Amino acid sequence: MITDAVYQEGVKHALAAVRTLADRQADDNADAGIAAQHVRTLTAEVAYQLLGGRNRPEDQPPPVPNSHATIHEQVCVDLMERQAVGITRYGQALQPHNGRDALRDAYDEILDLAAYLKQCLIERETS
Repeated sequence: MITDAVYQEGVKHALAAVRTLADRQADDNADAGIAAQHVRTLTAEVAYQLLGGRNRPEDQPPPVPNSHATIHEQVCVDLMERQAVGITRYGQALQPHNGRDALRDAYDEILDLAAYLKQCLIERETS
């Protein structure tokens, strides 16, 4: 007998396999990349429905596939650029056990982020 948990786990594995196949196809050429984005969006929608998702009025629509680099790819580029800045500024990349309080550094950065976000919101309202 297939339980709901076993069924859901099977769906997760099947969707992961489809996404992996789409990613491999995307590596072959640019047109396949756009098709892969469509597959990823479709599998996300299917997973949402099959794994207990609800269509709530406040839910946003699924993302629309396009030819832009993924956010994760863009973040990876940003991380590498930040690493280069750190190496230039401090002579080395960020490492654990470096004598600094990482939680305090992160908290300070979050406070800066909050200030920048508030600035954006105020500037949007007054534009």
